[in-house]
Amino acid sequence: MKEFFKMVFATMCGIVLLSIISGILFMISLVGMIASSSAKTQVEENSVFVLKLNGVIQERAAADSPLNMLLGQADMSEMGLDDLLSSISKAKDEDDIKGIYIEGGVASFDSPATAQQLRDALLDFKKSGKWIIAYADQYMQTSYYVASVADSVFLNKTGMIDFKNR
Repeated sequence: MKEFFKMVFATMCGIVLLSIISGILFMISLVGMIASSSAKTQVEENSVFVLKLNGVIQERAAADSPLNMLLGQADMSEMGLDDLLSSISKAKDEDDIKGIYIEGGVASFDSPATAQQLRDALLDFKKSGKWIIAYADQYMQTSYYVASVADSVFLNKTGMIDFKNR
C-alpha cells in the first residue's frame, strides 16, 4: 500500500511540474509573438515598394482564423483595399522608399470605385515627388486603369491588354 501512494504522489508531482513548465513556455511564446507583431518594419535605404496587382482586391480582406494567425499560417494572398491604402500612405511618408513598382497581373476589383480609390492613393503618392513604374505580362482593363497613373507603363512584348467595350 505504501508503494501505491508513493507512485500516485510521484505521478501527481510529475503532472504539476509538467503543467508549470508548459505554462512558462506558453507565456514566453506569447510574449515573443506580441513583441514580434508590434515591431516596426525597418526599411533599408533606397528601397522600392512593390505593389502586386494579382488576385481579388476587396474593400476589406476577410479576417483569417485566429488559430492560423497564431500559428503563422495566415493567408496574405488577399489584401483588402484598406491595407493597400494604408501601405501606400506609409510608403509616401517613408524617406527611404524612393518609389513604387506596380507589378500588374490579372487583378479583379470588387467595384470600379475600389480601383478609383487605389488610383487616387497612387496619385497622392506621386505628389510627394516619388516615382511610380508599372510592368505586366498582361493588363486587365481595371488594372491598366490603376497602372496608368505611373510615370512609365511597360508591357511584355508578348503580353496583352484586355479592354472590354461596354
